[in-house]
Amino acid sequence: MLSNPQAERRKLLNLFYKKNFEKALELYTSILSYFIDDPDFRKLGGDIYFNLGMTQAAVGEYRQALNLYRKENKLNQALAVAEKIKNLDKEDSEIFQTLGELYLQQNNKQKAAQNYGEYLRRLFKNGESGKAQRLLQKIRRDGLEEYLSSQFGFVLSKQELNRILEDISKEKIYVAFFALLKKELARAERYKREFSIILSECDRILNQDERMRLKDVCQKTLRESDIYSLGSRWFFIILPETNKYGAEGAVNRLKKQLKATNIGVQFYVASYPTDGTEVKELIVTALRYRIPY
Repeated sequence: MLSNPQAERRKLLNLFYKKNFEKALELYTSILSYFIDDPDFRKLGGDIYFNLGMTQAAVGEYRQALNLYRKENKLNQALAVAEKIKNLDKEDSEIFQTLGELYLQQNNKQKAAQNYGEYLRRLFKNGESGKAQRLLQKIRRDGLEEYLSSQFGFVLSKQELNRILEDISKEKIYVAFFALLKKELARAERYKREFSIILSECDRILNQDERMRLKDVCQKTLRESDIYSLGSRWFFIILPETNKYGAEGAVNRLKKQLKATNIGVQFYVASYPTDGTEVKELIVTALRYRIPY
């Protein structure tokens, strides 16, 4: 046991400032147990590893420092270390979520949205639509929509949203679908049940033969209790007593069956009550937060 760990720490700093990184690392590892919960010390360890070209080890120490800074509510230090990790580990997607949270704590909404947006982009790329949906719900609660829509295409502007709503309303089936959705909403409210909707946009106006193929896919894939309405370019599905995870499962089954039809379809999902408690709110949420399933 060392009689004076602080003296050894000062010696370590002296070695570091003199750029004697190999001896600094040797001393760092020998006294680490005395300062293992000290974020400044762990950050110093990361700096030593970094200067020796040991990037993976540096990132490991920086992560320890980041967690400790966050525990001690040292926001500026946590942000600085998180930015280091982002620059060193290009494969780390989670660091963008961490940076979003930290910048939001700092009330820097623009930078928070920028990092959340990059995290969303990576989630989409990896096919993690469930995580993306939950993150978009958080973004909406935190009031970051306007910042996100100006930088990324995940949140539509009001102008774009109104254009799509106008396009959907031209479908002859829309009025009937809206009425069915109101009925399902009333039932869900009365019996305290969940349900989901899937708004589905085809890549072209379908001819009669393609609509029949699409109808066949819906009949084979959906449950008897599910309700679907087929239009010329859009088709709408109501999934009673189905939460977001169940809706995602239905989308995946539909996508699998649609591969044989050569019809390209983009799906937009919303669930009651997590995404809205009124008919129009559910439709708008599904369309505005464009999760590419």
